Amino acid sequence: MSILNQHQIASLTLQEKISLIDELWASLDCSEVGTTLDRAYDRVLESRLAACDQELDVLITLDRASQQLRAMLKGTSTFVASVSGAA
Repeated sequence: MSILNQHQIASLTLQEKISLIDELWASLDCSEVGTTLDRAYDRVLESRLAACDQELDVLITLDRASQQLRAMLKGTSTFVASVSGAA
């Protein structure tokens, strides 16, 4: 299989993209993948924790916190707490 450019990848159907990901995943060496993913997850977690630490001094209502938690659980990437939602 040849390497696809961005335009070619964008033109694939969702099922074709998933199939391509499956093929790529199956071709990887599991021992290398585990180590790499562990480091990648560590960097993501450290970044998110640092972002949360910066917002510890912001007060928000319980309703606002519930909305943010629901959004986070639904897969929304990031949210910003504003002073307008403060108690």
